[in-house]
Amino acid sequence: MITGVRCLRYADDLVIWTESSKKQAAQLINHGLNLALKVLGRWCDENNMKVNLDKTVSVIYILFDTSTLAYRSVISRACDPGSR
Repeated sequence: MITGVRCLRYADDLVIWTESSKKQAAQLINHGLNLALKVLGRWCDENNMKVNLDKTVSVIYILFDTSTLAYRSVISRACDPGSR
């Protein structure tokens, strides 16, 4: 597990993400997400798998007002392995 980085898997799909304050964003991207991609690359090598780059995207979301995120707790529960 990489501190500050989370993932969600379904079948052959994978989402890797992190949440941070604006101050910590650069550090988490440069360290945490890049480390997660290295771990994924190592797993792919060990299991003779390849990431389909045509289906791979990177998206950055910036939230200015979190008061309207009513779904946030639902997502947190769905992503928490202990809640299953």
